[in-house]
Amino acid sequence: MDAGDETGFDATQLVPTGPGALLDQLSAASRYKALLPWGAVALVLTAGVAATSKLLWMPITVLAAGVPGLVWLWWWDRRNRTVAVAYDVTGPIADWFSELTDGYRAVVALGGAWRVEASVSVAGTYGYKVSGGAETQISRKALTRSLKPPRVLATDIAVPTISYDRRALLFLPDRVLVRSADSWSDVDYRHLHVECHRKWVIEPEPPPRDGIQVDTTWQFVNVRGGPDRRYRHNPLVPIMEYGHLTLTSPHGLHWIIDCSRPEVAEWFAAALARRPS
Repeated sequence: MDAGDETGFDATQLVPTGPGALLDQLSAASRYKALLPWGAVALVLTAGVAATSKLLWMPITVLAAGVPGLVWLWWWDRRNRTVAVAYDVTGPIADWFSELTDGYRAVVALGGAWRVEASVSVAGTYGYKVSGGAETQISRKALTRSLKPPRVLATDIAVPTISYDRRALLFLPDRVLVRSADSWSDVDYRHLHVECHRKWVIEPEPPPRDGIQVDTTWQFVNVRGGPDRRYRHNPLVPIMEYGHLTLTSPHGLHWIIDCSRPEVAEWFAAALARRPS
C-alpha cells in the first residue's frame, strides 16, 4: 500500500498573506499559560498554613487579600488569552458574508463531516478483499462546524468555523484564518482554490442520519466482488455518496473535507468562489 499525506502545510509553515499583527496576537494568546490555577493553589496552601495559627486574624487576612488577587488574575488571564477583533463590513463584501453565514447553518446541521488526513491506495488481492473492494482507504477525523470562533478570538460577527483537535479554518470577511494548535496563519481569498465533486465512500462507521446511501458491499469480498465465505462474521456495509471538498492555496494550504450531504458541500464551494474581489 502506498500512503499519501493529505494535510499540506500547517500554520507554522504556511506563508501568511495578510497583515501579521493579528496572527502574532492570536499565536501569543494561544500559547499563554493561565496564572489563575497557580494563584488558587498558592492561596489554598497559604490559607491552610495560616489556619494552623492560633491567631484568628491570620487566615482572614490571607483570604481578604487573596480573593481579590484571584479576581485580578482571572481578568489578567482573560485579557492575555483573548484577541478582540471588530469588523465594520459594508458593500458587496458585507452582502456576500451575510449570505455565507446564513447558508453556513446548513453546514453546521450536517449529520457528518470529516477531514481526510491521509489516503492509501489498496494494492494486491488481499488488500482488495479486506477493504470491501475499495480502491483507496482513508484516514479521517470528524469535524466540528460552528458559527462561533475558538475562545481565543473575540469578535462581534458570526464566523463560519471548521475545527478538530485544535486545528481550524475560520472564514472571516477579509481572509481565512488557519490554526494549527498554538500557531496561526492565513490565506487571502484571492489565493484560495476550492473544488467540489461527489464521491462514493465505503462507510466503516454508522452512516450519518442525513447521508445518501447508494449501494452496499461486504466487509470482506472475494475476487469477484461477492462475499468471502471464509469469514463467519461478514456484514454488509453501506456505500455513501458524500460531497468531497478540496481547499488549497499556492502557499501550502491543503484541506480535504467529506460532507454527508453533497448539495451542501457544493453550495459551500460555490459560496466561497463567489466572494467579490
